[in-house]
Amino acid sequence: MTLFSRILLGLLAFGLGLSWAQTQPPSKVSNSDLNAEWMFEILVAEMQVSQGEVGAGFSLMLDAARKSGDEGLYERAVDIALKSRAGDAALQAASAWRQAAPESIGANRKLLQIQVALQRIQDAQPVLRQVVTLTPEVERDALILGMPRLLARSNDKALAAKVLQNALTPWLTEPRSGVAAWVAIGQMQLLAGSPSAALKAAQQGHALSQPRTEPVWLGLELAAQSDDALNWLQGVMPQVSDPDLLLSWSKLLIQKGKLDVAEQSLLDRTLTSPTDATPWLLLGAVRLELKNTAGASEAWQRYLKETQGQPKLARQRDQALLGLAQISLDAKQDRLAIQWLQQVSEADHLLRARLMQATVLGRQGEIEKGRALITGMRASTQKQELTRTMAEVQYLRQFKQWQAAYDVLSEAAEHFDDDEEVAYELALASEKLGKLKEMESILQGLIEQNPKFYQAYNALGFSWADRSVRLDEAKTLITQALQMAPEDAYITDSLGWVEFRLGHLNEARAILQNAYDSAHDVEIAAHLGEVLWAMNQREEALAIWRQALQQNNENETLVDTLRRDSHEVLSLQDF
Repeated sequence: MTLFSRILLGLLAFGLGLSWAQTQPPSKVSNSDLNAEWMFEILVAEMQVSQGEVGAGFSLMLDAARKSGDEGLYERAVDIALKSRAGDAALQAASAWRQAAPESIGANRKLLQIQVALQRIQDAQPVLRQVVTLTPEVERDALILGMPRLLARSNDKALAAKVLQNALTPWLTEPRSGVAAWVAIGQMQLLAGSPSAALKAAQQGHALSQPRTEPVWLGLELAAQSDDALNWLQGVMPQVSDPDLLLSWSKLLIQKGKLDVAEQSLLDRTLTSPTDATPWLLLGAVRLELKNTAGASEAWQRYLKETQGQPKLARQRDQALLGLAQISLDAKQDRLAIQWLQQVSEADHLLRARLMQATVLGRQGEIEKGRALITGMRASTQKQELTRTMAEVQYLRQFKQWQAAYDVLSEAAEHFDDDEEVAYELALASEKLGKLKEMESILQGLIEQNPKFYQAYNALGFSWADRSVRLDEAKTLITQALQMAPEDAYITDSLGWVEFRLGHLNEARAILQNAYDSAHDVEIAAHLGEVLWAMNQREEALAIWRQALQQNNENETLVDTLRRDSHEVLSLQDF
């Protein structure tokens, strides 16, 4: 029944119309508290609203609410104003409602929502406190923890954080609601761009009740951008037993590059819940980063054991299977690699699995057969076709099939004429075939097309540096690339190499050492060793080259470096 119908029936019940009410048994009649005058005023208000005279209808409805004190009419007046987007009118009605019924949770909540929407944040403080006071204790924590979402609409979030803390002052020392209060304050400080204040709030909440995990979750959120929060958590986490929290902590440590700490955290998790599979999956990834392939293999095999017969985890299982396959390939255990790859099931992972299977065939001299595994995969979309094409190029490049890779990329460049990755790879393939002018033309075109495509700057600059031509221009290009990607170790390597070609040996050594410390890459090791050799620091050079050969004794750059005329006193057997 609509509101209009209810009002009309109410009027009829007062004997203002038909005799319907008189025909009902007396025990069924429930008279309204509103008198006939107010009911008529309400009826007219609703009629005016329905006819588009919203302002007049709102005024009548609010007048009826004030005369009668009926909370439903106040709420209706607020609703009329909100639907007509009359914010000031809604604020007026909600304020009047709260004044008439200061203990009404509905009145206070509605007023608070409107004040925040209208950016009346300072005025909201007493209302916010009253809302918390009136909320039953069993619901209070959830309400408090939801406050930052409401106040996030504020344009002045620093003010909102201050208002929230002042409003919650009565609860800040309570063991129960105090934790929620400090966490809410911390969340608001974080939104206001004050991570240090947010961390202090998290610490205050944690001090009130250490078993509660909300402050630690807040600390975890802060640790993504605050080393102070990360350090605090390192002291707190040993006492935490919540499995989800421990897992999230491990993921954060991985993102932060604190792999040793992450490994220990995941190990602790596997000890407390050995049948929980996810930590084993992450532990494998961490150990692989730490070059502990045996440990990674053990962790991933444990993950597969714990998730056996769980088809919902097929994607995660594929990650473990692909990781195990890669470890086997690197160890030249091709048969074992194939066993892992044959278990991969998700469509998104099949291309990578096929690429690994093709690698096994290529090693056996069956390069075209391996290539057919990749090209034979069906592609139903242009994106899938491009992904398959780039996988084929990667495979051909792996076996130094430069002409075939060039041919594939040339055709792809016509089909995907606006794809920067295809053009970039075509430039690299052109260089391998000695088509230097073509390579330069493609890279210069990429730079003109997209001045932010820093890979093109680096590739062109490095090519010139490697050939000892246009060295000043090469340095300029590489410096520009490094400004766009300052953490990229490979661009740093390029800068070190051009400094070497310019004869700046000390600068080259410092830059290359920095690059090698960031990424223990074989090609960077080759360049650093070359500089050290030129500086007559031959023991240091030999040590770095030996370490690089242990990583990959087939790397083209490294092998060529060791065979250069300047190193004729050595042979590969010396390593």
